[in-house]
Amino acid sequence: MSEPYPIVQIRAEDVEDAEQMGTKPKFWFRRDKQRWLFKEPRGNTGEHWAEKVAAEIGHLLGVPCARVELADFQGKRGSASLSFADRSEGKILLHGNELLAAVVTGYEKDKIHKQCDHTWENILTVLAHLNRLKHLDRTAEADIAGFLVLDALIGNVDRHHQNWGCLLQMLPEGKSLLTLAPSFDHASSLGRELLPEDAKRLIADQRVGKYVEKGRGGIYRAASDERGANPLVLVCDLAKERPDLFSPWLERLRQIPMEKFVECIERLPNSWAALSNRQFAVDLIRHTHMKLTPSNV
Repeated sequence: MSEPYPIVQIRAEDVEDAEQMGTKPKFWFRRDKQRWLFKEPRGNTGEHWAEKVAAEIGHLLGVPCARVELADFQGKRGSASLSFADRSEGKILLHGNELLAAVVTGYEKDKIHKQCDHTWENILTVLAHLNRLKHLDRTAEADIAGFLVLDALIGNVDRHHQNWGCLLQMLPEGKSLLTLAPSFDHASSLGRELLPEDAKRLIADQRVGKYVEKGRGGIYRAASDERGANPLVLVCDLAKERPDLFSPWLERLRQIPMEKFVECIERLPNSWAALSNRQFAVDLIRHTHMKLTPSNV
């Protein structure tokens, strides 16, 4: 069995400033000249370990993801994400809501809940527009399809319009480069909100699949929908419409042994996630993997 994930110990002198965006306590800190964001999980949740496991699964799948480590600050457990948009290096993160508002007429970028215009079609419209202007690489569409496959695999229900974006990098001689930012903020996944006894009960009642199917994500299938699409259903549908974007990811998923995904979960230190929560995460991955890669295909 592989060694447990290491835990980054954050010193008080490492702390830079507080981060205002979002709903959880967080702050920036520097370690070995690198800038990291520390986030505490909400009470009685496993958002910190879910963030770490999701990133590891993303790396395993080949999805461009932010680097995440388990971290501890003065006895408070959380996750630490390595910055990929350090302004001191001339890199600026443009969130999806800003890009959508600039391209899609009438898009409300400040709308937080039930933003039904955050559709797959509008996301593609933005990427295609940026590509036509020669500002964005053609691989962006394929990469964001990979983001959705990752969401479907881990049950991530928080791909709202500020949880993806593009990186603007200023280059010498006034030039700039725009690329799709790595996938980030995957804490709302893997049953992270379940108390250990609830996870145990769902496993015993064989209701993990039902749990997955109830989830509603931040991307809408159509602007007329009342709720966001289920991440797993969304990918299964889009894979039929755009096999050029999704089939390579699903084939890559098919080639990875299930044991590799299980290992991503089992490497959590025992005291960081209850056994029933880890088993629930394993069962969730088994269910979504089976749905995404049916044996009759």
